[in-house]
Amino acid sequence: MTRRALPILILAILALSMIPVLPVMGVTIDHWEADVGERYKGKTVKVFVEDVTAGYDVELYWDKVKAWDGEAGLLNTTEAGAAGEAEIWFDVPEAVAGDHYLWVVDTKTADTDSIVFTVETHVKLSASSGLEGDKVTVTGYHFGEEKDTAIVLAVDPTTGSSGSKVIGTGDGSETDFSGTLDNVPVLPGSVSVDGLTDQGDGTLDGGVGEGTINYITGDIEVSFDTAPGYVDITCNYEYFVDVIDTVNVLATAVEASDLGTVSRRVTVPDIDDMDYGDYKVYAFDEKGNDDDADFAIGAVITLDVEEGPVGTVVEIRGRGFTNLQIIDTGSVWITDGDTDILCTVLEEDTVADTDF
Repeated sequence: MTRRALPILILAILALSMIPVLPVMGVTIDHWEADVGERYKGKTVKVFVEDVTAGYDVELYWDKVKAWDGEAGLLNTTEAGAAGEAEIWFDVPEAVAGDHYLWVVDTKTADTDSIVFTVETHVKLSASSGLEGDKVTVTGYHFGEEKDTAIVLAVDPTTGSSGSKVIGTGDGSETDFSGTLDNVPVLPGSVSVDGLTDQGDGTLDGGVGEGTINYITGDIEVSFDTAPGYVDITCNYEYFVDVIDTVNVLATAVEASDLGTVSRRVTVPDIDDMDYGDYKVYAFDEKGNDDDADFAIGAVITLDVEEGPVGTVVEIRGRGFTNLQIIDTGSVWITDGDTDILCTVLEEDTVADTDF
């Protein structure tokens, strides 16, 4: 290399070093939008995508990038805008409790990105009220895969009856203890064993060891870091048992599907067991996945038209009303909890027997 060529080479290197290096951008999920309490089967979620090739399709997948197979795969496709952005909507599918992944694919570049989406356990009822002997279908979504589930009707599903059981006696050398509680189903989050507390998800923790509890069967296992001395290892817990006007166990050991869906047709208890009033239908599985829905024991109405504009004529049929009372103008309201709308009754009626 000549002396003249060396300065030229140096200048060329310096010039190249001043050229900015642009990052290679790939498709990116910016975020998704769904309110808390609205992240269960059938609810619509918006996914916002950036850095996708303008004018090309972007695909959205649930858990796996593949054709939809009933459990995972393609959810929706949309075309990216001029600025390389896209908004994709999807309805939450059936899925087991916990975290799932949303994947997007830029069909031009085959670039992918993913983000976590956590489903919420949800309970819905075929009717929000009923009388003794009525049949109501309880459906639950996003429970554990093939996990046993209990369904309870209660005034307050956060409180149960108190129970206690000795599951072993320490000898200074044994660290592991197990047993089966005498009363089930067990209220999630209520179990404690000598310094171990219930985390509400079927596990026990507390810095002195660990353990597991099956809320449906009552099977419990604990392992301490240090072997207890000569003391009883006692488990304290709460459980659900029929209590007049307070709790009624509608079903136990109802197995969820492999997609975490539970369905059971239950019977409204006799009036001697659960009086007229407002209750919660509470469902939970052996791992503590749970939710509840409002249910009233009392008068029931059905409508021949469930929605429509102002002026729609609606026929109302009811059961469980007071005998011989008159249903007239001023007796029928539409309410959303905040606003009450008085409806004009076109035809008065008198309650006969238990119907009107």
